Amino acid sequence: SAPAVCIGTGLALSYLGLLPVDCPVYEQIKGSLLPLGICMVLLSTRLPRRLGPMRDTMLAFGVATVGTLVGTVCAWTTLQRFITDPASWKVAAALCASYIGGSINFLATGQALQIPASLAAGAMTVDNLTMAIYICGLMCIPLERSGSPSAVARSASLARSPAPADNSAADPSGDEARGRATTEGIAASFALGLVACACGASASSALGPEFASLQLVFAAAVASLLAFTGELASFVSKGVLGFGAVLSPAFEIGRALLLPFFVVLGASAGPGALVASGSWVLLFILVSLLVHFIFVAVVGSVLKIPRQSLLIASNAAIGGPSTAVAMASARGWSNMLQPAAAVGIVGYTFATAIGIMMGALFRSI
Repeated sequence: SAPAVCIGTGLALSYLGLLPVDCPVYEQIKGSLLPLGICMVLLSTRLPRRLGPMRDTMLAFGVATVGTLVGTVCAWTTLQRFITDPASWKVAAALCASYIGGSINFLATGQALQIPASLAAGAMTVDNLTMAIYICGLMCIPLERSGSPSAVARSASLARSPAPADNSAADPSGDEARGRATTEGIAASFALGLVACACGASASSALGPEFASLQLVFAAAVASLLAFTGELASFVSKGVLGFGAVLSPAFEIGRALLLPFFVVLGASAGPGALVASGSWVLLFILVSLLVHFIFVAVVGSVLKIPRQSLLIASNAAIGGPSTAVAMASARGWSNMLQPAAAVGIVGYTFATAIGIMMGALFRSI
């Protein structure tokens, strides 16, 4: 897929020395282009005609969260005897929080536990590297075949649910929706996307500097609210106010705007990370992610959760809502955009507290 190619390209160029590991342009992409792309993708979403995707993804995220807890405990008990750094339990706790919420939670947990700056920087670099590779792998996993048990279960669930009257309205990535792109629609998509980003920036700055990292979360919430309002207006007017048709270009434009973020994600995982933090951090992350993936795959199969929901939930847990929404849009899963954002925000909300509690557990073991 295009995101996987972008991540791989950024990673390769970084290790060849053709792209820097960090530069102001990356921050501009993360702070401006990424929120705009996600907001434009969310603007193109429709009210879910069925609650199945949201329910399945929430359940899958619960499984992914438990998988992270099991993975980090397994990694800590396995590697603890080989680790000499006295602050290692703090890093392990921050990584646990990161793999439930995201990098925001790593920083928050690290600040709460007072991780040394040099150790935190090296651990985050290794975290970015392994996260980029893991998400790249998730991008390449195909969905289950139509005859598999989870696919049969999902088809049966959909058969029991009433189908939407207009399938093209339910899927903004469909051919008919893409064919209605107009100059007015492109302008409206950019305008509303910028409005959502501005509202997110204003909300985060009004709450104080400690909430600055939540600008994307607030912007995504505003974009979802605008999409919901447009859908409600279309429903009340019985289609006379066709906001969905006007904003149909937002989906493809948003997907294109997200591609530079994947390049930055790969480039940020530059060389020297292993030396900066110690080999134990890399081993800890590898064991944690391996156990997490196996746990999610096995338990998800037992519970017959659709693979689509499992992939989104695992992505949201490891990378946060940004990468989860980006993967859903990149793979054309328009029905998973709102579930991806929802579970990512849930992870952001609870991950720091869970990480601090796990830190107490790691310290006592």
